[in-house]
Amino acid sequence: MNTRDGGETWKIQKHELKIAYGYEDLQACSFINKMQGWCVSFEGNVICTKNGGNDWITLPKPTDNVLWGICFIDSLTGWVVGRQGTIFSTTNGGLSWTDQSLEISKSLEDVHFVNKDAGWIVGSNNFLASTVNGGERWTIESTNLDNTGLFNTITFISADTGWIAGGSIGYFRTLLKTTDGGVTWNPAIDPFGGDLFDISFANSRVGWAVGEKGTILNTIDGGETWNWQMNFPSASLNSVQFLDERTGWATGGFSLIKTTDGGDTWQYIDKMEGNQLFFIDSHKGWLVHAREGIYNTVDGGQTWQHQLSKPGYHQIQFIDENNGWATGAASDSTYIIRTGNGGKAWTELFVAHDYSLSHFFFIDSLHGWLFGSQDVIMATDDGGKSWEIQQDKNSKWGLYAVMDMCFVDSLYGWGCGTDSRLWHTEDGGKTWIQRYNPNYDDFTTVHFFDRNEGWLAGILTLQHTIDGGQTWQEENLYKYFWSDLSFTDRDHGWAVGIHGVVARYENSTWVIQGDDKQHPADFKLNQNYPNPFNPATHIPFSLPGQGTIRIAVFDLMGREIATLVDNSMSAGNYVVDWNGKDTWGQPAPSGSYFYQAIFNGQTMTKKMLLVK
Repeated sequence: MNTRDGGETWKIQKHELKIAYGYEDLQACSFINKMQGWCVSFEGNVICTKNGGNDWITLPKPTDNVLWGICFIDSLTGWVVGRQGTIFSTTNGGLSWTDQSLEISKSLEDVHFVNKDAGWIVGSNNFLASTVNGGERWTIESTNLDNTGLFNTITFISADTGWIAGGSIGYFRTLLKTTDGGVTWNPAIDPFGGDLFDISFANSRVGWAVGEKGTILNTIDGGETWNWQMNFPSASLNSVQFLDERTGWATGGFSLIKTTDGGDTWQYIDKMEGNQLFFIDSHKGWLVHAREGIYNTVDGGQTWQHQLSKPGYHQIQFIDENNGWATGAASDSTYIIRTGNGGKAWTELFVAHDYSLSHFFFIDSLHGWLFGSQDVIMATDDGGKSWEIQQDKNSKWGLYAVMDMCFVDSLYGWGCGTDSRLWHTEDGGKTWIQRYNPNYDDFTTVHFFDRNEGWLAGILTLQHTIDGGQTWQEENLYKYFWSDLSFTDRDHGWAVGIHGVVARYENSTWVIQGDDKQHPADFKLNQNYPNPFNPATHIPFSLPGQGTIRIAVFDLMGREIATLVDNSMSAGNYVVDWNGKDTWGQPAPSGSYFYQAIFNGQTMTKKMLLVK
C-alpha cells in the first residue's frame, strides 16, 4: 500500500505473484526514494518499482528459500537475506545476484547497510553479524544475550548509531542500542511484556517500536527512555474465588481485582496476570502465572511475594494453609509439585511423560485426580506420590479434552469437557459413565455440592441439576462464555467469563454485575482458552457493531498458516475455534503462535501455545 499524505489515506498497489496455492506473501521492502523500491517474498522472489509502486516488475530470482529482509543503498547496490543463512547481493539493481550465504541453519530476519561496505544482519537465536567489505566476509558479533531469542529487525541512522528489536521465547522484549558502530550493544529499555517486531526513527532522537499485543513505544531521546503510547491488554477473567458472601477475588488479563461487598464493586489491587488463584482465608492466597511461577499473599492480595520462579504452571490448590499442589507442563510432559509449608518449599512428586494434563482436583490430603487437554484421567490415593491411569484414549467413552472436574467425596465425581461432554463416576474414577450429551458447545467448569445438586457452565450456557446430572435446567440469563464458578454455599455463588462479566447467584436468581449489556461497547480480542492447548482452542472476541472481521493464525516468523474468520458480522460476543491445523489441513507443530483480529481498521494480536 502507498500513501502520499503522511498516512491519512492509503492506496492498494498490488503485484500478483501467483503460486500454486494462491498469491504470494510479500515479507519486506526497501525504498531509496519516493519512486524506486524493491520487495522480497516468501517464495524467494524479488520485485521492483520505478514509479512509486504504480507498476512492479519481477526480477531474476536469487533463491528458492524464504526471503525475510532486504536493503538497497542506491539504485544498483542491495542485499537480501532469508532462511538457513541465505544472503545474496546485487550491484545492478537486482538483474543478477551474488551468493554470500553463510553455512548456518539460522534464519536471517533483516539486513541493513549504511554504505556499500558496512552492514549488519540479524536473525534467530539472537544472531548478529557485521561486514566491512560489502558482505564478502561476515563477523559474528556478541550482544551478551542468550540464544533463545529472535532479532526481528535492525536499523542504523548513522555509521555509529543503531538499534535492534526483537523478542525471546520467554515473551520478553529486546531493544538494543549501539553508539559505536556495533562494537557494543546496550539495552535501550528494560525487557517486558512481549515481542517487538519493527523499529523506525525519524531522526537521531525521535523513534517508535511496535510489537505484540498492539504495543506502540515512543522515544524522544534517541532510545535512552521509552514510553507507552498504546496497548490492548486482555479483558478476560480466568479465575474467581469467594471466601464468604462478600469477599472474593478474580484474575485475568493483566489485573487482579477484589470485592468486599459481594461483587457490587470491584477494586484493582495489583497489575498481575494470573492463570488461577486460590485463597484459604481473607488474607492468605496463592496465584499461578504461566510464565513467572507461583506468588503468595498474606494481606488479601494487596502485596505478593514470589515463591517459585519456574514457569509453566496452570493450576494450584491448597487444603489448608500448609498443604497444597500445583501442576505445570513442559513439551509433552506434565509435572505435579507439592508443598507442606505454605509454598516456602516445593517438591516435585510426579512427571507424566507424553501427556498434557494441566488440571487436577484433590478431595483430601490423599485422594486426587489429574486430567487435561488429552483424553486421559489419572488418580492418586497417596497425596500425589504415585498415579494410576483410570481412563485413556482407548477406553469405551473416549474422553477428550477434559476441562474441569469436581468430587464431593472419594467416590462420587463429575468431569466436563469439549464437545458438550459430561462424565460421572461412582467408584472414585475406576469407571466413568457419560451421563449427558446435549446440543451445546464446550463445557468449561463444573461444581457439585453433594451427590445430587450441581452446576455446569461453558460457552453460551449455565445449567443446574438437582438429580445428580440426570436432567439439567438452563438458566434464564444472557449467555456468555463462562470461565469459572465459585460458591460459598448452595444459595450464594459467582460466575466469571470473558468481556469482564461477573454474575452473582442469590435467592435462586443469577444477576449479571459486571456487564448487563447485550452488545459490547468496544472491539475486543480475548485470550484463547485453554492455553496452552492440544489439539484445539477457543478464541473469544467482541464486536461493538456491524463490520468485517478477519481472524488469522501466524507462526513466529509472521507467516499466516490459517484463516479462522473472514466475513461481515453483527455486534455481539463470539467464540471461534482453531483446531491446530494449517490451511491445508496439516497439524501445526508444537510451539508459540500469534492470532490476529482486524475489525473496521482496528488490529489486535495475542499469543498462544500449542503443546503436543
